[in-house]
Amino acid sequence: MFEPGDIVKIKKDYLDKGEDPTTEYAVIEDYGDGKVKVACHWNGFMGYLLYTWPDYTMEKVGHVDLDKLTNK
Repeated sequence: MFEPGDIVKIKKDYLDKGEDPTTEYAVIEDYGDGKVKVACHWNGFMGYLLYTWPDYTMEKVGHVDLDKLTNK
C-alpha cells in the first residue's frame, strides 16, 4: 500500500483524544500484511522514534527521499 519515503498522517477517525492531526510520519517499511513501520517526520528531518501501525489508519500526504532524511 505504501512505499518507503511516503509521508503519512493518521486519519481523523483514528486520532486519539488530544492528538495533533498535523503530525507527519515517514514510512520506513510496508510489511504487506496490513502493518506499516513509520518514524516521526518534522520539517524535512526524520526522528528516531519508530512505530508500527495498521496501514488503514494512515493516509499519504507526500513523499521524500529516505536517503536524504537519514543522511546516507
